[in-house]
Amino acid sequence: MRFYRPVLLILLLLPVCCCRHKEPTQEPEADYLLVDRQVTDFTRSISPDGVESSFTISCDAEWELSFPEEPVPWMTVGESEKTGKNSWTLPYAVSSNESIYPRNTKLVFKAGEHSIQVTMEQGVPDPLTLNKVPGFYGVEGVNVLPTGIRQSSSLHYGNYWTYRILDPSSLTVHALGGIPWDLASGSHISVSYKTVRQGMEESYDPSVDVEVVRVTGTLVWLRKSESEYFIIER
Repeated sequence: MRFYRPVLLILLLLPVCCCRHKEPTQEPEADYLLVDRQVTDFTRSISPDGVESSFTISCDAEWELSFPEEPVPWMTVGESEKTGKNSWTLPYAVSSNESIYPRNTKLVFKAGEHSIQVTMEQGVPDPLTLNKVPGFYGVEGVNVLPTGIRQSSSLHYGNYWTYRILDPSSLTVHALGGIPWDLASGSHISVSYKTVRQGMEESYDPSVDVEVVRVTGTLVWLRKSESEYFIIER
């Protein structure tokens, strides 16, 4: 009588199988990375007024974004959106700079061995725009502001509008007219300036050349010279 050893019996009863070692899955290496068609570090200049824009990323693998410095409160970055097989857009927004100091921050895009650093630089606003009180400054040597009993009003007609300041005590109206409704910071326009006292035209300049210094949702800054400017409210 023959006896099988237990170990040999167990081996005979096990099903025959073929096993192999499986390597861990790895993300494919990136062959290229471009941010706004740039392959190296670059700087983007931002207007003091702020901006809403986006980056365009091209990469043949997964990429990531990091901030080498503490994220700043004046810039927000949204969620990336895939726009093609190897392309994305990444929206961002920068708020207006209301201080007298420039500001900057850095973003780093990385994919495998590829890395691109983007420096965001925002300049300071024109000192004129730090004044946010509407009025006509230095025009004909005086400041006319809608303070006290003075009242201001604006009239929108077609593609233009007029801003007026009324002084009830002297029955005088100061009016800036012919202002285009659509204005762009940095452009130059021609407007009219008129003073009417007690119903009689006192002075009238039909063509005052001014620089559009800044445009916000409610205020517009117009510079005639270093000492003469207008801050008008829509």
